[in-house]
Amino acid sequence: MENTFPKAWRRKYSNDALLIRDPVVLWFTAQTGAVRWSEIGDPDRHGVLERAGRYGLKYGAVFSTEYDRKRHFMTVSRSDRELSDAEIQNLEQRFSVWTRCVMDGIPHLTETEIEVLRAASAGKDQAESAVEQDVSVSTIKQRQSRAREKLNAKNLTEAVHFATAARLI
Repeated sequence: MENTFPKAWRRKYSNDALLIRDPVVLWFTAQTGAVRWSEIGDPDRHGVLERAGRYGLKYGAVFSTEYDRKRHFMTVSRSDRELSDAEIQNLEQRFSVWTRCVMDGIPHLTETEIEVLRAASAGKDQAESAVEQDVSVSTIKQRQSRAREKLNAKNLTEAVHFATAARLI
């Protein structure tokens, strides 16, 4: 776990025992998914988010998931604007990958599996990849299938995303 919020805020948060009063914490312990801080339905009776704003933590989002019967969460913030829907979706996908990597370990992909994922991420179809790698299309399909299985991805696009987020490609 890494906390990169300002040190002064972390000290204030700890000294004032804000954890048990924090609507973000209340949300992620009861929900899964992603939500902007401003969209959390629970009232902030203790002004935790208002206080956080004084330390530059004005806008943020929280991500929560359950994996292997354990609760995992991440919260991010910025001082200048709300996160866009696209940013939240991207972070939620990355969070899912990071959680799986932490819990299961980063899967080992062979060089040829990484190569087909790189080609797919560059927009190359299977035929182009086969010509470029001097193998048959069926070999490309097999390598893509193995990479998807190892990454537990539903499809090639998701496999490319997971591999990118895990910095494998």
